[in-house]
Formats: sequence, structure tokens, C-alpha cells
Amino acid sequence: MRSFRILVDAGLFGIGGGVVVVPALYAVFDATGAAESEQMKLAVGTSLAAIIVTSIRSLRGHSKSGRVDWSVLRWWGPFIAAGSLGGAGLARIVSVDVLTLIFSVGTILIAVQRLIFGRGEAKPGASLPSRFWQGVLGAVKGVGSALMGIGGGVIGVLLLTSFGRSVHVAIATAAGFGLFIAVPGAIGFMLAGQGAVLPPLSVGNVSLPAFASVAAISALTAPYGAKLAHKLRSALEGKGDWTLHIVRRSDEASGFMVLPRRWVVERTFAWLGRSRRLAKDWEATITSATAWLLIANARILTRRFVRHYAG
Repeated sequence: MRSFRILVDAGLFGIGGGVVVVPALYAVFDATGAAESEQMKLAVGTSLAAIIVTSIRSLRGHSKSGRVDWSVLRWWGPFIAAGSLGGAGLARIVSVDVLTLIFSVGTILIAVQRLIFGRGEAKPGASLPSRFWQGVLGAVKGVGSALMGIGGGVIGVLLLTSFGRSVHVAIATAAGFGLFIAVPGAIGFMLAGQGAVLPPLSVGNVSLPAFASVAAISALTAPYGAKLAHKLRSALEGKGDWTLHIVRRSDEASGFMVLPRRWVVERTFAWLGRSRRLAKDWEATITSATAWLLIANARILTRRFVRHYAG
């Protein structure tokens, strides 16, 4: 079930799942007794091979909605592919400790980026840099992603939104970035692992059994993530205009101060929280969620009527 969720998220958020798949594969290769010097390389190479399937399926799902920016993908793709192939070659030279450190630091940076910037918001009026700098960014992205064994969707979405693309276009296009990273990267790791002591049924630093397992789940789940992203957008658009308001105390305020909008939100959650069972299992299904929310609101209204007429 956790693998299903990870790979649905790959389609939903435009990521290849490598940030989670690489540590999981590393643990598998460690448990099965693979040579310590090859465990991380096997995990990265196999993850890249699996991302090929994820990216193809996810890209097909997004392309049907017409949100893929093919002009960006066609220009960035060759540079990303060249960088990915170079990253795979670099992985052959560096030690396993350095490769592990690169993955660890890269994962931390991705987490920090998500905390600070989230998924990114399109900047009105922003445009793509010159073709030269687009190529540089693509090559650097390819090198880093290949060394980590990831599809680079998170960074790709942030870059594209900062250049004026909407979040949904950025997510759809980032799925294509993963394909340009994964194909040359996986080939590079296959070639780089020739002659090493490897587990059975391995082609270089790509384990075929592990690849088949991850790819099979990917092929089934990634399109659902892509469909979910577009259905979610359509559902929200059909419910009216959505805006986000951040309510905070004034820096000049001192002591207790009622913030009207924040008070309404806090009181609402407090009222709902009085339905003890609601906090326990209201998310089990949509039906139960709706039922328990109605029960909670009915209790609120009942108490109000009683207080009104009793008073």
C-alpha cells in the first residue's frame, strides 16, 4: 500500500519517486548480501531504470490533458540527457561513501526547498532565461538527478514555476524531464557496473528483479496520479474562486487580541473536535467523513437552539 501511494504521488506531483525508492532498494541490496561497494550504485541505477516506466506513463497521462510544454521539453531534454549520462559516468569514479553523501545532502536540500517554497507558484511576467542558461540548468539538473537516482521532478517544477509556468504545466512537463534523466542515466549505470561483483540477474548496476518489481507497480499507479491532479483542479474550479488569506497578529499589538477571521477558524475546529469519534476515524471514507461532519454540526446547532430558547 505504501508503494502504491508513493507511485501515485509520482504522477500527482510530477516526481519519479526516486527519493523514496533509492533508500528502499539500498536496504534490499544490503539485506540480500550485495557487495557493500555496489549497494548504493545498484540502488541508484535500478531506481533510474524504474523511473523510465514511471515517466512514460505519467507523461502520457499529462499529455492527454494538453498541459505539457513541449517547447521547453524539446530544448531542455538533450541537455538534461547529456548531464544525466555524465552523472552516471561520474558515479563510476566516486566512492560509495561520496555517492551516499550526495544523495543524503541532495535529499535534505529538496526537503528544505519544499518547506520554504512548497510546490512553487507561477510568477506573473516571468519568462525563461536565454537558451544558453536553459542548457546549463538542464545539464546541471541532469548530473545531480543521475547521481541521486531521482527523476528531478521537484526541482523541475520549482524552476518552471519561477519562469512563469503554471504549477500544472510545470508538473506535466517535469514528468518529461524524468524520462530524459532516466534513460541515459540507466544506460550509464549499466555500462559502469560491468565487471563488478553484482547480484544475480543484474545488468551492470541495474538489478532486473528489483527493476521489474518497482516498474510493475509504477506502470499501474503513475497514470492515476496524473488523472487525480487534473480531476482535483477541475473539482476545485467547479466550486467557485479559491483564495488564501493569512491572518496574523500585528507586530505592534500587545496582550490578548481577537483576530476575527482566525477566531472563526479556530472555533470551528474546536467545535468539530468535540465529536471525539470524528478525530479518530472520519477520514476512513468520504461517506463516513461527511456523516461525522454533519453529526458534529448538528450537535453545534442543537446546543445553540437549546441555549437560545432556554435563556
